[in-house]
Amino acid sequence: MKLVRYSDEEREHYGISMNNKVTCLPRLAKRMNEELPELLEDFITLGTRGVETSERLLEQTTEKDIEQTSSQVNEVTFLAPIGSP
Repeated sequence: MKLVRYSDEEREHYGISMNNKVTCLPRLAKRMNEELPELLEDFITLGTRGVETSERLLEQTTEKDIEQTSSQVNEVTFLAPIGSP
């Protein structure tokens, strides 16, 4: 799992980069009636619990869920992993 922080036309997000797409983890979680923090820094503080939740979501998701919560990599701007180190 490759975590990334990025921005699109709306605002800053974080998610998983795979197959030339970036899937927004908070959006995916919300779509699946789960909850993840909006900021990557807050996700990191969850430790293994955040990673396990993300892995579970990805295992249970459908292709339609991925499409609805993803952007093409050429449509986003990748940001530094931590916004305010």
